Amino acid sequence: MWSAVWEHFSPVFFMAFVVLGSQAFTRRAQHARSRGEARRLRTALIVGLAALRKLHVDNLSVLAGGAVPLMSGRHQINLVRPHLARLISLEESEIDAVMSAVIAAEKAESAMAIGGKALGGVAFSVPEEDDARARLRSAFTEACVMLETAEGSMCPGGAASGYAGHAADVSS
Repeated sequence: MWSAVWEHFSPVFFMAFVVLGSQAFTRRAQHARSRGEARRLRTALIVGLAALRKLHVDNLSVLAGGAVPLMSGRHQINLVRPHLARLISLEESEIDAVMSAVIAAEKAESAMAIGGKALGGVAFSVPEEDDARARLRSAFTEACVMLETAEGSMCPGGAASGYAGHAADVSS
């Protein structure tokens, strides 16, 4: 009797085993692809945000000295912008940090455009008024802090590479 039951249901058990095994294998492969995509996105964002932060740190130095024009980060923001559509593959805290950093960088760009006179397409003059300089210093410092925070949230060790802590040194 058991052999007759086994004979009728063994193909069903075998097919269930094949289907479930295939689904498990597919899920595992998809998870590996998702992890790889998130790793590549983090790398691209870390490089872009670090370059943008370095530019704002340099602008803080220029603001303190006042001799050289302030350099716009608009082109570097445009290099980071295409990656924003792929943020869904990151953790929620990383998405929040990256979006806050990009918004702070945009605010710094707006403050630079309002406070200084455009010199070509990529530079602005250092404003002469103390109020405008203070607003720019505040915007650059905020952008540096937010960019460093975003970098740190995506780095495996949690510490941003490159110019960590330099924004605080320059702004004092």
